[in-house]
Amino acid sequence: MERPGKRIAEEGRYLSFQLATETYAVPIKAVSEIIGLAEITHVPNMADYMKGIINLRGRVLPVMDLRKKFSLPHVDYTRETCIIIVEIWSKKVGLIVDTVREVIDFRAKQIELPPDIGGHPHTQCLIGIGKLTDRVVILVEPSLILRPEELAGHAGLSSVA
Repeated sequence: MERPGKRIAEEGRYLSFQLATETYAVPIKAVSEIIGLAEITHVPNMADYMKGIINLRGRVLPVMDLRKKFSLPHVDYTRETCIIIVEIWSKKVGLIVDTVREVIDFRAKQIELPPDIGGHPHTQCLIGIGKLTDRVVILVEPSLILRPEELAGHAGLSSVA
């Protein structure tokens, strides 16, 4: 049963990535590209999960640390840390993740509704749980990670990307 006002994961291809010990995935159609960790320029007065901006081939993009956004403990970046470029509210945004894993093709029977875990703002982007033989994958909708006013409120970054 679909919850009112909630987006639910659809079957299809998802790009999976690691944050701490968990595997997450976003719909592949939302992903523009994956890049290595680039030099990030700090912008004053941004939320702590917004790391700053990067210059991607002449285009300035805001970058968010998903560990911070999802309230996970901080770790130092490694050689495997990368940035997934996604579209959120018609803007390109970089998501810093621990490592990219693989593309997974989920069928409808492999996807369950996310558990109702209290409606914390950080859980609103969870659109499903993908079931694999050896693990579960938390399915995330990039456009639900930030509200439009959140993206627009970060030091004018809505006009940058």
